[in-house]
Amino acid sequence: RIKRLKKGLMQELLTRGIGHKEFKDTKIGRIPKEWKVVKLGEIAKLETGGTPSRQKAEYWTNGTIPWVKSGELNDEIISDTEEKITELGLKHSNAKIFPKGTLLIALYGRGTVSKTGILGIDAATNQAVCAIIPKNNTFIPRFVQQYLIYCRKRILNQLVNPSSDVGRTNIYVSSLSLLRIPVPSLL
Repeated sequence: RIKRLKKGLMQELLTRGIGHKEFKDTKIGRIPKEWKVVKLGEIAKLETGGTPSRQKAEYWTNGTIPWVKSGELNDEIISDTEEKITELGLKHSNAKIFPKGTLLIALYGRGTVSKTGILGIDAATNQAVCAIIPKNNTFIPRFVQQYLIYCRKRILNQLVNPSSDVGRTNIYVSSLSLLRIPVPSLL
């Protein structure tokens, strides 16, 4: 019962805002008149990480750099990771460190595709995780995260590659960048 109430309140907040009296119809539904609908790629830089070779112990042993896997995304704040990589592992892979506050989304993985997280620490990610980094402070990551959770079913229906093999679903970064989202005015 409380879960339904929370869901209803979040839907109201994400589509009507607080205290708005005038609304407009858009491609994603009715939103406050002052808000805009934009493609995610217009307001954010989308980047994926990488995995250092598991064959090289020096990339993992005594690692100190938190390394996020898609399975660790659970729509919450990420304050620690199961594994850590070394500076050498970071240097010799596509992994990169994203700053605290970065919004993450799982691009693939059974049961994890479209799950989100916000970094509570600076951390690197694997290639199954996409970092959504605001351009020019155009949005609040927590708002976009809640919107992505709210419209998860639509994201999965629109963006997941239907030709993926059974049990594996993918969201491509190029498709994610075209996702239309509401953006409240930050003024």
